[in-house]
Amino acid sequence: MRKKLRLTNLLTKPFIVLTLAISQISALNPLQLIKAKLKNQAQVACSADQVFQTNNNECLEHKNEYYCVELSVTEQIGPNGNKITHTWNLGDGNLRHGPKLEHCYDEYGEYPILLISQREMNGIPIIDTTEYNVNIDEIVIIQEIKEDQFQYYFDGSNTFINQDFKIDNYYWSFGDGNYDCQVLTSNRYSKPGEYDVRLIVEGIAENGLKKRICGKKKIIIK
Repeated sequence: MRKKLRLTNLLTKPFIVLTLAISQISALNPLQLIKAKLKNQAQVACSADQVFQTNNNECLEHKNEYYCVELSVTEQIGPNGNKITHTWNLGDGNLRHGPKLEHCYDEYGEYPILLISQREMNGIPIIDTTEYNVNIDEIVIIQEIKEDQFQYYFDGSNTFINQDFKIDNYYWSFGDGNYDCQVLTSNRYSKPGEYDVRLIVEGIAENGLKKRICGKKKIIIK
């Protein structure tokens, strides 16, 4: 299955000199980081057990479908007649060149795309950058960190939902009869087995309309 999004005429601002920034990297490892975030997380009232008892939607695992975008820019010759070259940083580790291309993503999510356009003026390279995000469908992403055989930490914060909806609630079912309603959470299993961890994410639009999307991940404890 291929879904295609077309983005055209993206280069609209004057040429500027390219500048780069380096982001700071946290010194904490992933387990320390999620524990620190859990400690500072505000408590919320939880009705996840009721939500799962009344919600009949199956949580389908992610299928490996490809989602494609067409990217193009019309400006190929600058005002002084010099050729403009275009390089695309597609946000998933890929770099492509040219004024027009099609690119397929194999994961859902929001991707920051950077278009770098370059020309010369009096022998001086002039570089312009155009930044924008492309949202590839919706998905509930469950990330887990295992501390020991039975203790797991879960993070639902990387879920992607339609941009018209603000995420309002998280409902977890850990597959062992335990539930929670935090975006970051943990569960300690009591015995080995296979457990289906499910997360329902509820979003709300400005007009009050609500929608739910659902994800599932299997945990195997030996």
